[in-house]
Amino acid sequence: MTFYDKNGYAVCYTMDNIHLYSFDGYPLAYFHADKVWSYNGCCLGWLHNNWIIDVNGYYVFFSEYAMGGMLKPLRHLKPLKSLRRLRPLKSLRHFAPLKPWVKSQWSSLSFEEFFGIC
Repeated sequence: MTFYDKNGYAVCYTMDNIHLYSFDGYPLAYFHADKVWSYNGCCLGWLHNNWIIDVNGYYVFFSEYAMGGMLKPLRHLKPLKSLRRLRPLKSLRHFAPLKPWVKSQWSSLSFEEFFGIC
């Protein structure tokens, strides 16, 4: 499954529906119990109807299977996938914030800001 940003660019993907990778092969985060977790244990957001929402409830990324939510832009061609690098060890997960109400707006967070949060 591939995830796209608000401009329709493919930004990351999962081959196993658990681990997220950038197209240049870097492990970014993983899904656990409908949440998106960084490898250092921070909750980055939620998986909601095949959308990724941030901790404030705004839409960040959508997959080709996303339902409802924001109007999705036309998707650009996906870049080629590089060899995947080894995943880091998962740290203990911090307490996740309560899931916010999902807002009908795009997040202002960029790809780098979303995955760099924590």
